[in-house]
Amino acid sequence: MRDETTISSVKNVTTRINLKVRGEPKDQSTLLGIAPAGTRLIVLGERKKWFKVLFGNAIGWVFKEYVELTQKDENHKNIDKTDKIDKIDKISRIYKVFIDPGHGGKDPGAVGQKGTREKDLTLTLSKYLKEELEKLGSFAVKLSRDQDQYVDLKARGRAALHWGADIFISEHFNAAGNREAKGVEVFYSIDLPETKGKAKELSRVIAQVSRTNNRGAKVDKSSRYPGEDRITVLDITQDGGIPLVFLVENGFISNPPEEDRLRQDHVLREIAQVQAKTIYSWRETRPAAI
Repeated sequence: MRDETTISSVKNVTTRINLKVRGEPKDQSTLLGIAPAGTRLIVLGERKKWFKVLFGNAIGWVFKEYVELTQKDENHKNIDKTDKIDKIDKISRIYKVFIDPGHGGKDPGAVGQKGTREKDLTLTLSKYLKEELEKLGSFAVKLSRDQDQYVDLKARGRAALHWGADIFISEHFNAAGNREAKGVEVFYSIDLPETKGKAKELSRVIAQVSRTNNRGAKVDKSSRYPGEDRITVLDITQDGGIPLVFLVENGFISNPPEEDRLRQDHVLREIAQVQAKTIYSWRETRPAAI
């Protein structure tokens, strides 16, 4: 196979996020390690969407879109604006929470017996969560969509990465053929087993306020790519280095009594409040990578 690597005019780059370094320019190739946000890497070449870089004593590959060019001042000292902004955020104790209201536009998601559309509930809940977090004063919050519109799954994850999110939460509501199925469950990334405890906590508090079953913390493994997440937004966000990524199923709208409860505005507000309080409690216990 012909080597398509070319010499790059770029000499140095700085990682914008905690970035995975791969052994080859392929999404599923061997993971050599993670370059923390603000790491400066020497570029050896490039191939399509990848930079070939020197990583410790090894040579690896990183996504171009998750790095920035490193400029040098007259004293040849590296200056990186993103790194400075990150440092300000840490000093000010501002945590970036990216909320993803599931589905939208042409994709209604699940639909309940009374016509309740998942896409509408996720948007309302996400807006409430944004409000609750902003009231607490320690968060910068961004939504993947703020209206009824379709957003590609990969675009949602990439938007969170480009923004430099510390926490990614995708809001959903469940459905099943069995109308008796009910409860709350929270999915975490298979590559972030240390976050299982937080997923369990989030599931528990939402179930309590909603007066429904706590189905707990779960992972959804890909059958096509062993060891990877099947859920696209979790796979992209954790792969890009966001240390806390969750997909929350806030109840079953296929269960008539649960649908009735979730259609009530005050219930969605209460769910948003307990989510916000839980996220707030993570500020001092978050992974050092944030």
